[in-house]
Amino acid sequence: MHRQIAGALTGRVTKWVVLLAVVVITGVMATFSAKLADVQNNEASSWLPGSAESTKVLDELSETVDPNDIPTLVVYHRDGGLTDDDLAAMEQDGKEIAGLDGVTDQGVLTPAAARAAAAQGAPVPTLVSDDGDVAYLYFVLNFGTDGWNAIPAAAD
Repeated sequence: MHRQIAGALTGRVTKWVVLLAVVVITGVMATFSAKLADVQNNEASSWLPGSAESTKVLDELSETVDPNDIPTLVVYHRDGGLTDDDLAAMEQDGKEIAGLDGVTDQGVLTPAAARAAAAQGAPVPTLVSDDGDVAYLYFVLNFGTDGWNAIPAAAD
């Protein structure tokens, strides 16, 4: 009796029946997974308690921050320290980047602009490392709700 059952479970036809069943079940389940994306909510505020500090901060920021904003950095590095020519090239690159489609009206924050703003008392970072080997430009891209699809063209 056991040999008959074992023979039926391990027969030539059984493996194809099992494969067909797996393919059919996978196809049926795939249609349900597409519907799941429409109803899921992955925002932190949906699964954290309302009393959590991060939820309170998220609620406060959601009124002032555009969810389509993509903060972006362009980093420059030279072993032994960036030269004055490098910093001048950064300023020029900043002007060019500010003219790209998708860069917000805030423009590009360069090391020189950051120094000027800090001298006037604004709380901005220096954008240059302490050893002078690294510096960066900061700007925000916003392409609307299609932002992640439009980034490759802007990056190029």
